[in-house]
Order: sequence, then structure tokens, then C-alpha cells
Amino acid sequence: MNKTGDKILIRVLAVMDAIWLPLRRVDWVAPTPTVLYEHRKRYPTVGVPFGTGGGREDSRKNRQRELNELAAAGLLTIGGESRRVGVKLSEKAEIALRSLCGLPNLDEAHATLRRVISLEGGDQWPGPLCSELWLAGRGDYTDGIGEELWDAQNLLLPALCRQWIEGHSDWHGRVWYFATDAGRKIAALPAPKMPSELPEYSESANALYMKETLAARERLRRAKPQCPSELGYCPMSASLEIAHTRRERMRRRKAKNAE
Repeated sequence: MNKTGDKILIRVLAVMDAIWLPLRRVDWVAPTPTVLYEHRKRYPTVGVPFGTGGGREDSRKNRQRELNELAAAGLLTIGGESRRVGVKLSEKAEIALRSLCGLPNLDEAHATLRRVISLEGGDQWPGPLCSELWLAGRGDYTDGIGEELWDAQNLLLPALCRQWIEGHSDWHGRVWYFATDAGRKIAALPAPKMPSELPEYSESANALYMKETLAARERLRRAKPQCPSELGYCPMSASLEIAHTRRERMRRRKAKNAE
């Protein structure tokens, strides 16, 4: 992978995913909950921030021209100001990039969305929830579970950015997923068909994506909110897991007794 256009598109994907990753323990420090809230609210119309400022004027113009060429090719849309634009990947580009980077794609997100709905339980706000532990097939947060939780959230990133699903967490960063009304309608439809020809996995593309995603999330943690008075997201109750676990145990006990 050495095309400038590919690198730009991967960076856009990385910023997009960094915005939609669920809040973990390190994110529950002001102003991160507000910054993420504002970016997610702007995403449907503006996309993600992708600055072309900095450096010499000719370098800025070159970066802007590269973005314009990608937009002309139908790979992204551009909005905002010249030095700080908002960009949004086309669905075609996103699917190709996730394949190139070796990431779960839209069809896998659809299947995982259905699984979230099949596993959900409880009656807390904002509705029936599914613990990330259930998706990972684990019963508690023991050492060494981080990779499994990472895999579970990666499966849902295409659904999170489309707002088919929401990821809420408590102060400890333990995540619960909730299928939105739009997501429930999507889940009832057949799985999206992937293009017959997709880019092959590139190790260098994956490395760039991982590096840029972590860097973008760090920038978001240091960013200033547009509206300082906005509270943004609030953490869920830390006792929610206990309540759900008890209900699940009761459900299983009743099912066993009925056999």
C-alpha cells in the first residue's frame, strides 16, 4: 500500500472509528464525553474532521486537491472550511477499506447486530441491553479478556457509525449495546451483499489504520468542545451488570426447571 489516496482514506476511516468506539474508563474524564457526543451528533451531516491546515501553503493546497480528487471519484464527500474540512466516506469506499485493513465488514456487523438483539435483556434505559461479555462468550471481566472485547466492538463499528446500535458504558468502561429503532428495522432485512471483488488484506494498511485510530482517539481526548456547557454522555450505573446477571441466572433457572 503506497498510494497517497489510500493513505488518506484509511486515515478518514480511522478517525471515523475513533469517534464511534465506545467510551472506556480513560474516556470518562471531561471533556471527552462532551467532545465525542458533539462529533457523533455532527457526523450524519458533516462527517469527521480532517484538517488540511498546517505547513506551507503549497502543501495545504496539495492536500486539498487530493481530497477533491477523492471526492470526484465518489469515494468521499467534503464539507466545512478550507483549512478544517469535514469528510465522509462513501459506503463503497468504507467497505473496500475495511477489507484492505482486514477489519470486520458491513455483513459481519449486520450479523452481530442480530446477535445483540437475540441476547438483549433487562428494562433499563435506553431499553433492552446486551453486555459485551455476552457477545464475547464470557461471564466476567477477568484478565486476558481485552482482546475478545476488542474483537466484539470491532464487529459492531460499521453498525455504530450508522447508528443501528449504541454502545453505553459505566465509569469502569464496561460496555452495554443497545439496538436502535433503525437498527431493529435493518436487522429484519437480509444481510448486506458484499461486492464480488474486494481489496486483499494489506498488513501495512492494517498497521496504518491501528496507528491512526489510536492517535485520533488521543486527539479527541485532548480536544476542546464547541459548547463547553454541554454535558455530553453520562456513565451508566456500575450496578447494571449485577442486575442483568441476576435476571439471566433466573431466566436460565426457570428454563432448566421447565425441562
